Amino acid sequence: DHYRRDGRYPNQSLPEQHEDETAGPEQQAHLTLESVRLRQALAQITEAQRDVIILRFIEGRSVAETAALLDKKEGAVKTLTRRALAALRRQLEQTPEYEQT
Repeated sequence: DHYRRDGRYPNQSLPEQHEDETAGPEQQAHLTLESVRLRQALAQITEAQRDVIILRFIEGRSVAETAALLDKKEGAVKTLTRRALAALRRQLEQTPEYEQT
């Protein structure tokens, strides 16, 4: 099951931020730090939680599409999504917004 699922979206990565070309260096640095912070938080949640977040929010798939890809019922996907978002929120709350040097 794991290998079949991995074939559908292998080595999925977060899309790069499309930063405003007029953004100053400080704003670009902040966006980069936020991207790193989000990637670190995603690495700390379970694989199933990460999968549902990638499918629903990064790829923009519907609950029905996500359920089909993960071979789960729609209700299970909704529950997993809610739990994944809560876990991601907890991870982000534990990670400082930025570290001063």
